[in-house]
Amino acid sequence: LPIPLVILIVVGIGACIGAFNGFFVAKFKLHPFIVTLGTQLILYTVLLLYVQQGNNKGMAISNLDPSYTGFVKGSLFSIGGTPIPNYVLFAIVLTAVMWFVWNKTTFGKNMFAVGSNAEAARVSGVNVFWTTVLVHTLAGAMYGITGFIEGARISSITQAAGLNYECE
Repeated sequence: LPIPLVILIVVGIGACIGAFNGFFVAKFKLHPFIVTLGTQLILYTVLLLYVQQGNNKGMAISNLDPSYTGFVKGSLFSIGGTPIPNYVLFAIVLTAVMWFVWNKTTFGKNMFAVGSNAEAARVSGVNVFWTTVLVHTLAGAMYGITGFIEGARISSITQAAGLNYECE
């Protein structure tokens, strides 16, 4: 598949998983860490079952397409003779986008209000339920991008890629 389509797919999958988590956090007032940890365990199991269906019997998938790894690990420019990988540029662009969302939009101000005091935000007219769902959806989309970058960066993919990253 073309790389832009793959990025859209992983962002969409990540956003759906984030929306799922956000729904359970917002609707049932469950702790976000518990919800996301439970979802992680479910997804690791589903991924293991999926990877075991292939020809490699659950082993790491390597020899990834060079266009994929080059898109992430390649370099558009260098500083002082040191090439700067594209994933650094992606991080800078996403940081700028998130800064804009956080500081310049109503949604960003609602995120801040709900995170500071959800009850005060609710009384102030913020829809706490949808803000919580959308925050988790946005986080899931960012995790999808991160998984896309991490797979190319380490040049292999396993069902347990990212295991124990949740506490870092």
